[in-house]
Amino acid sequence: MGSRVEFLIRRLNEEGGALLAQLAGFTAPTWARLVYPAEQPWTVHDILAHLVSAEGYLQLMIADILKGGPGAPPGVDIDAINAAEVAALTRFTPAELIEKLAAARAKTVELVSAFSDADLDRRGNHPVLGDTALDDFVKLIYRHGKMHMRDVQHAQKNISEI
Repeated sequence: MGSRVEFLIRRLNEEGGALLAQLAGFTAPTWARLVYPAEQPWTVHDILAHLVSAEGYLQLMIADILKGGPGAPPGVDIDAINAAEVAALTRFTPAELIEKLAAARAKTVELVSAFSDADLDRRGNHPVLGDTALDDFVKLIYRHGKMHMRDVQHAQKNISEI
């Protein structure tokens, strides 16, 4: 059947490839579409910036946990980090952000490739989930993009029904 690490690498590659293909197919009007109209409104472009930032931040937490650290610092304000990171990355074009996301995913796969199955049981603090196994940190990386792409599709569907 294969190891848990091999399974996660396969999912990271499959989901990453599907996500990148979906993003590459978006047109200019799609990038400007508002998906989250709440306190910090995010367009599809902003979501892409968030995905780039979040993957990098999760890599840092994972590396910290592997070295025996806590992961995310206690009380970290993930909403503030997300807002600041998205604002900093909005200067990049969608094509540049897609390249950054592809590079981040390749780095994640490289990081996970060095894991043993036992490493996946190490625990650390995730800013949203709290005390979490590294296995779940990695799963969150590939599920995160899927979640946001469902929201993008939902926003597109709602626009087309008007």
